[in-house]
Parts: sequence; structure tokens; C-alpha cells
Amino acid sequence: MNWIIDILAKGSSDIVIPKYDPTRFIVIRVACPVDAEISKDGKVLSSNEEVFNDSTSFGCMDLCGKNGEIKMFCIDDNADYNIKLKVTDTGRMDYSIRYFNEDATLDKEFNFTNIPVLSKSSNRSHGKRLADDK
Repeated sequence: MNWIIDILAKGSSDIVIPKYDPTRFIVIRVACPVDAEISKDGKVLSSNEEVFNDSTSFGCMDLCGKNGEIKMFCIDDNADYNIKLKVTDTGRMDYSIRYFNEDATLDKEFNFTNIPVLSKSSNRSHGKRLADDK
């Protein structure tokens, strides 16, 4: 995003964009009031404003929707990743994982919808919930 702003302001940019050209890839969509983070080998994609990073050598992240509550990650399908979700508010979560092949054709998809997400300060209780672990 910074390189786009740089181009619009100056007509060109010296900002280097990491090359991202996977053969197989995964798209993860997290729609809810959480900070999302995907890490591998010390590199991190993060929606948390304190450590925000939307591009690495293994993938990229886009924030969409009202207040960036929809996080879209596109990552290489050739490694193991750590995925962390930290609750920022009470709400509902939709979470999907899509696996694409070399031709960018969807191979398989997993969807989890309407999952209650409770902030640590919430007094409500549900059988299934995603809540702060701290």
C-alpha cells in the first residue's frame, strides 16, 4: 500500500515490493472483531496496528469491510504456519480456508460461520466461543 501512496504522491517509487509468485496457495478469510496474525520462520503478517505488516516473502494480507474487520490472507501452500487470533470486541466470526492448485482452481474449502466471539470483559457465556487467552 505504501508504494501506491508513494507513486501517487511522487509519480514513482523506490519502495521494493517482495516478490510473491506461489504455485499453490491458500486464502484465509477472517471476518470478525479480532486481530489476526500468521507467522512462519520469524516473519509475520499481522492486522494488529502495533505490529501491522501486510506483506512478507510467504504472502500478503488485505483489510476489507467496515473498520478492517475482514482480514484476507493469501499465503504459499508449501509450509506450516502459526495462526493467532486475538479478540478485540464481542461479535460473530466467519472463518474460511480455501486451497488453490497451480491453475488457481479451488481444490477444497472449509467454512466456519456465525461463531460467537466474546471479549474478555463480556459476562455472557456460550458453549462454543473464541475468547481472549490472556
